[in-house]
Amino acid sequence: MSLQQQGFRFYGHPVSKQAQWIHPGDLQRFPGWVDLTDVPEDELMDFFNTEVHPTPLPDEAMAGEQEID
Repeated sequence: MSLQQQGFRFYGHPVSKQAQWIHPGDLQRFPGWVDLTDVPEDELMDFFNTEVHPTPLPDEAMAGEQEID
C-alpha cells in the first residue's frame, strides 16, 4: 500500500524547497507547506525552480529605517 493510499499527501515548502509525504494529522508541524499531491509535473517543476523571497514582518521591515538619536 502506497503512502498516498494510506492518506498521506505530498507537501513542499516554497522557501526551503524541501518536500515530503506528510500525514494530515501531522500537518500542524509543517506551517507554510503547500499540498503538491495533485499538481501536474510542469507546475511541480516551477514550484521547485522558482525563487521565493519571504515577506518580512512589519517590525523587521521598519527596523532598518528607524532613526537613532
